[in-house]
Amino acid sequence: MMNKKNNRLLHNIIGLTVVEVMVAIVIAGIISGAIGSYLMVHIKSYEVAQDVIDLQYEAQMALNGMSEIIMESRGLYEIQDQDGNSYVDGTLINDGYVADTKVLAFQGLEVGGLPLYHVFIKEAGTLADPLYEVMYYNTTNPAILLDSDRATLYARNVSNMAVIAAQGSYTAELVEGSSVVTPFDKSTGVEVVLYLEVGEEVNLEVRTIAKYRNIIPN
Repeated sequence: MMNKKNNRLLHNIIGLTVVEVMVAIVIAGIISGAIGSYLMVHIKSYEVAQDVIDLQYEAQMALNGMSEIIMESRGLYEIQDQDGNSYVDGTLINDGYVADTKVLAFQGLEVGGLPLYHVFIKEAGTLADPLYEVMYYNTTNPAILLDSDRATLYARNVSNMAVIAAQGSYTAELVEGSSVVTPFDKSTGVEVVLYLEVGEEVNLEVRTIAKYRNIIPN
């Protein structure tokens, strides 16, 4: 009698244990999925935050180096947009502001009796293959201002570069459809704006104003 009772109890325990295991597996799957989704969201947020930090560091390093070159130069020598238009001669309506800069060149101090020109190049690229970088080189030959073969990588992740003429201690207020008061050939410095991107979620805009220390008087 006792053996039958024990067998029935054992049978019930085993049956309940199997059901409990199945229920536990289902519950564990639900919990694991929720935890996994939670972790993925936070990992993605961490990666985005890390990309922003890295991007800010790269941008600051690029602007610091660019500012030093600009401040030690004798002024802006040439600036062209992505269509090849020059903005230094004062003939363009929007003179004093270039939203899509391709060539940015400054006349530096002399080396061996010849002025050294510092050249920054930002290629436009295409939608299929965007070139998120700024190239740099220097030359004593002002006729060579767009020589990508000689240039080296200066800054990564830069999708666009804008340049604004600066006069005194300020840059002109930019209003859609209006011209800028200070043309580049009359400016005492420039404001450089870099637009940086990493993927589709990380975008950054950084800017700096640099004044010429060795400007050549007109």
